[in-house]
Amino acid sequence: MPGNFKKEDLRVEKTLKALQEAFLKLLKRRSFGRITVNVLCDEAQISRSTFYTHFKDKYDLLEFCLTNIKEKIKLNIGGSNSYIELERTVNQLVRDNRKVISNVLKDANGETMDLLYAYMFSFFDVAEKKSVDGQFSPQYIVLSNFCAGGIMKLLLWQVENKFPQDLELINTHFISMLIHILSWEAG
Repeated sequence: MPGNFKKEDLRVEKTLKALQEAFLKLLKRRSFGRITVNVLCDEAQISRSTFYTHFKDKYDLLEFCLTNIKEKIKLNIGGSNSYIELERTVNQLVRDNRKVISNVLKDANGETMDLLYAYMFSFFDVAEKKSVDGQFSPQYIVLSNFCAGGIMKLLLWQVENKFPQDLELINTHFISMLIHILSWEAG
């Protein structure tokens, strides 16, 4: 959770929820590059000082929103490791958020792309792949970077091609490929 606040603080939770909802609402209408803190604060009906109490900038808010999305995906999938459920969840997420994804990637700068890449990389639970001496296996580093880069390229391609009709089939094949790669590395 951003800042030094207790999760139980209802005011903080309401503020964070209002900011996230306002941010996603704005991303449906305009590109990430055109969203300013002032516009965001107006939409969320909070002051700039309140915004900066919780986030250093809009990139910090984007990271917060991505983390929440990641947690929702993990909750939807649960502990079952069901790859069919993963495919359904990812396809539904992309289908429901085409405009938001497009507006985040449309005029993304280096900082935005780095943040998104780190987010994709975080899905591979890197901490669990450390050896006894705290090092990552070279294979895991290569595969994780390959997968995160592949996801980024696929999203960019989907935006450039206005999310073609066979999007779900493409995502399903990509997820299937990731599963094979990650299970190969584990074996």
